[in-house]
Amino acid sequence: MDKYFTPIDAKMQAAHQALLKDYSEIRAGRITPAYVDGVVVEAYGQRNPLKDVATISAPQAKVLVVEPWDKNLLKEVERAILKANIGVTPTNDGQRVRLVFPDLTLEERKKMVARISQLTEKFREEIRSVRRDVRDDIKAQERPRNSPRMSSIGLRKSSTSSQRSMSQRSTKPSKPRRRRSCLCRDA
Repeated sequence: MDKYFTPIDAKMQAAHQALLKDYSEIRAGRITPAYVDGVVVEAYGQRNPLKDVATISAPQAKVLVVEPWDKNLLKEVERAILKANIGVTPTNDGQRVRLVFPDLTLEERKKMVARISQLTEKFREEIRSVRRDVRDDIKAQERPRNSPRMSSIGLRKSSTSSQRSMSQRSTKPSKPRRRRSCLCRDA
């Protein structure tokens, strides 16, 4: 059974990492530098990600400060942020570019909840697809070559055991476990 789960773990981990990356780009509460990861700046004759040409920090909950390493790139950084259409107008003070994000409106919050639901459902579909592929592979491997069908009891047993194993290996985001304090003493 382990030969099935080695590549499956990698696929599930990749799906989980993609979900976390998508979650990091959603603005909920405090703004993070990951919010501007998609901004691309024209610098030195080529297109570079913003994080490759500047330092991005969040000194306050609703403010991002972008400080280019080369001060000659201030206009290019400002232009790239405007072009990215992230919902804020950059302010250039000659040293850095400040991005002040407004509070979320009720409509924006509803859109954010809908987007999170879409991302979560996409993740679930990817996991279901991986599980379905493994289940189909197991069925194909366990079916005897000369017999067109496997007994329903044998198929059911292998399917339930594979489902149990896959659910244990699932990369479903888990809650941190609390440690219980032990009241008994070792003698």
